[in-house]
Amino acid sequence: MGSSAVQLQGGAFLAAPNNAAYDFGTGDFTLEAWINTHASGTILSRKGSQGGGSNLGGYLLVLQQSGALKFATDNGFGYYEIITGAAGVQDDQWHHVAAVRAGATLQIYVDSRLVPATSGGNATPPLNVNNDQRQVIGATDQQQEPFNRFTGLVAEARVWNVARSQGDLLRNLYGPLRGDEPGLVGYWRLDGDGADSSPTHNPATAQGTVQYSSPGSPTSTSAPTSLSLASQGFAAVPANGAYSVGTGDFTVQAWFRTTGTGTLISRKSTGGGGNEGGFLLVLKPRGVFKLATDNGFGYFEINTPATSAADGAWHFVSATRQGGGFQVYLDGQLLGGTTGGNATPPLNINNGERLLIGATDQAQEPYRYFTGELGQVRFFNAARSQTQVIGDMYTALNAREPGLVGAWPFAQGDAADTSSTRNPASLSGAATFDSVGPALLLPAWPVALLTPGNAAASSRAVPVSTTTLWSGSAGEVRGGPVIDARGNIYVGDGNSKLYCFTPTGVLRWTYDGSYPFYPTQCIGPDGTIYATSDRIEALTPNKSLLWTYHRNDIGMIIAQPAKLSRNADALYFLANSSTGQGDRLIALRTSDGGFLWEKTFTSGRSAATPGVGLDGTVYIGSGESVLYALNPNDGSVKWQYQAVATGDHSGISGPTAVDGSGNVYFCRYGNPPGDNKVFSLTSAGALRWSFGTGHYLANPCSVTVGPNGVIYAGFYGMVAINAQGQKLWESDTSGNVGIYPGPAAIDASGAVVFGTSSGLYAYTSLGTKIWQVTPAASSAAPTLTADGYIVYTGGSAALVALRGPTGITLAPVLGQVTYDGTNVRASWSAVSQPGVTGYRLDVLENGASIAHADTSTTSGEIAVSLDPARIYTVVVRATGTNTQGPASAPVRVIVAAPVGLRLVWNGTAFVATWSAVAEPPVNGYTAELSKNGAPLETRQTASLSTSFAAPLAFGATYTVVVRARGDATVGPWSAPASGPATRSVVYTHDDLGRLETASDTNTTTYTYDDLGNITGRTTSAGT
Repeated sequence: MGSSAVQLQGGAFLAAPNNAAYDFGTGDFTLEAWINTHASGTILSRKGSQGGGSNLGGYLLVLQQSGALKFATDNGFGYYEIITGAAGVQDDQWHHVAAVRAGATLQIYVDSRLVPATSGGNATPPLNVNNDQRQVIGATDQQQEPFNRFTGLVAEARVWNVARSQGDLLRNLYGPLRGDEPGLVGYWRLDGDGADSSPTHNPATAQGTVQYSSPGSPTSTSAPTSLSLASQGFAAVPANGAYSVGTGDFTVQAWFRTTGTGTLISRKSTGGGGNEGGFLLVLKPRGVFKLATDNGFGYFEINTPATSAADGAWHFVSATRQGGGFQVYLDGQLLGGTTGGNATPPLNINNGERLLIGATDQAQEPYRYFTGELGQVRFFNAARSQTQVIGDMYTALNAREPGLVGAWPFAQGDAADTSSTRNPASLSGAATFDSVGPALLLPAWPVALLTPGNAAASSRAVPVSTTTLWSGSAGEVRGGPVIDARGNIYVGDGNSKLYCFTPTGVLRWTYDGSYPFYPTQCIGPDGTIYATSDRIEALTPNKSLLWTYHRNDIGMIIAQPAKLSRNADALYFLANSSTGQGDRLIALRTSDGGFLWEKTFTSGRSAATPGVGLDGTVYIGSGESVLYALNPNDGSVKWQYQAVATGDHSGISGPTAVDGSGNVYFCRYGNPPGDNKVFSLTSAGALRWSFGTGHYLANPCSVTVGPNGVIYAGFYGMVAINAQGQKLWESDTSGNVGIYPGPAAIDASGAVVFGTSSGLYAYTSLGTKIWQVTPAASSAAPTLTADGYIVYTGGSAALVALRGPTGITLAPVLGQVTYDGTNVRASWSAVSQPGVTGYRLDVLENGASIAHADTSTTSGEIAVSLDPARIYTVVVRATGTNTQGPASAPVRVIVAAPVGLRLVWNGTAFVATWSAVAEPPVNGYTAELSKNGAPLETRQTASLSTSFAAPLAFGATYTVVVRARGDATVGPWSAPASGPATRSVVYTHDDLGRLETASDTNTTTYTYDDLGNITGRTTSAGT
């Protein structure tokens, strides 16, 4: 539910000042609001009492006493309106109402359903609704309206200058808006105030006495959970006959979010034979989906074209078998694909196996385990049509859908089966419910929780220079801003105040604390703010206090940002003692602030920010230059690493960062300058590398892992370091990078934005400066929002949002990669984004480029010799002037050619055999038969032999070559193998009938004596 809504009674209402943004003329527009009432009144309006003029039009959305809804338009001379029958909204329950004008048509929706209505009026639509009136919520300025004042609750009032479709209304029905959606010109959430979160920034003020009551409308402030899988985790559903559909129709569905591959849902074991059939729905590299069926003796499957399914956003997949045909839909759209197999469909998929979600029991499947999040997994014993699939996407099923025999939403933090089968799943391995799941009846754009250093790419075009969008005032600001899932921005200051701004810079509220809020604040996935000062105060998004943790025994001061555990059930923070009792890391329960454990340090001091590993391990550095890895359950030491320094006054400072492989990064400061280094350790505590520039680190230190695996560390300049610990580039900025910073912000292109004492800078991923902003004082902790804003603290009393160019944010999709033994060739999709001038194709070994080629087209070739004993991948990225975009998903190169090739004639056909190429991408082979050096016939097969139907011809020479292939990769041809050869021989005879010559490629001549005996034989080159 929404946190609160405005309660209107006694004639009270809210009004926003006149604004030209609401002058729609004769154009399209939409009005929306959530209401809860048993009474009547005007919900939204902009219309005065006067008429008879060209600028005296307007509109009204009214709930009449009869329960009917009226949507009226007026041009000052006449009106046109529609009125529904009783709409069923006067039941003291929450309902969403929307009024849409599209061309000359007026429509009313209730809870996203179009309601029949009767039209009428004395003017021809569309009417010009322009006027100079205010926008009113809960009333109208048209005194003639009999149902003028609204009585009841109102929330989420929205005004658009576009016609919203039913799909648009559905996608935003239960979800709060970001505030910058195209066409949004008024957005009053009414969640404690009348702030306008749209780009119009036109707040509504109370007219009369209004109150805000909780809970509010059913908008999604408490997000559902999903099943989060890593390290071969999965959910297992016990075997059940409901999933044995034999050769019948079936459908499997799931919401998912990933950047990788894996099996989404399956019921198939490794075994074969009778009653050992099954099915798998697999996400393969490049976003290719495979739906495979098996009867224990053979298989039949479909593979779709490449998609963007592995882009880290939520997507909905539905796969159906209907008769012998397969259909795969992504986000409701039919993908098509290529079918194949060695058995005729439909196959009997029955077995006695369990059903797995996020994995398969078929050990041969190369993409066996899924890594990412899953939600709303469903199994139907019927085929779902495209219309049904589209309806299934955003709809919570009620267990009465025809054929639904399995439904595991994972939305309530459990693995319950909500279908009539009631067969719950159990979790295995690294499977948790610690991630936000897909919200039904919401668009597939779950917004990730953004913190400094965790950047999101902009989906909008950006201007060629920076533009300040807004700024807000605060006291002395040291920590950076932090952004919640709604886009609200939180920052604390030295005046003991915590501020909450809307995404468009409107101050929502101020919370008064007892001590300066210096650190960057911490926000939980449920929206809870863990305000850090000399205590921890847990606040709701509406600043209601949930609990407080404070300790007088150590004179606690929190100077570093707090960190949440991976499932957000624990909060870790460093308490600096003001009474000389030593610094300590403290762990609290997030549910109630209860104490869990604490860790003290030998030196008694620390200036580090805790980090959390992929397995939940808590990392914290100390003043004695020791990095501790702590057990999250009790704070006990799992291991520790001493970063030995040569001089005095060394220690570990700043954040501990963890990359996608679990490697750990931290900074050790010291004196002399050579003691200032960035360290990388494995998750087990072994040193991978250390890096220094010979200069001092920033104060405090900062280290960030970018989405492309590059590490960014602040010295007296920003330094980019590759995964092997080698410097890629260093900025030419002046000033200390680390004046009150958080980690740098990095977008999807690898462009880095960071603050220094001399300004805010943006550099491309290749180290070229894009722009610089010089505020009055230091620029701290820039953060990128989901829609491309850069938010930072730009001085002693300002929070600033700007937009500026960073880099190319889209990646190409690789097509086929071919290696012929001397050259790697590849093709890919184009990137349609401003600034793209070409592409860079790279061959990588262990993540490092060993060869590359630049091209202006969507194909390229690299001359390179590859070692079959090593592993290579190919990536491509779009490039521009001094910039490049993110890399495509890698495709592994098949380096080895098949060996042991033989070609024989078995009396009816040519048969070629060879040995397997043992490389993971290989799933088949291409063999080519040549006759007299010219290609004759080509065969593709998944086995190690094939036959050719070409007849054996006299006088011909035959050879065969073979190469291994995968889904998107082809290896080199083998050396040719010669097969049977036949020769056509021409004979001549003398007058006595004796053999005189025999000619094929050569000519042999015979001579005889008088008795007919052969006396000589000579051979010469034939003609």
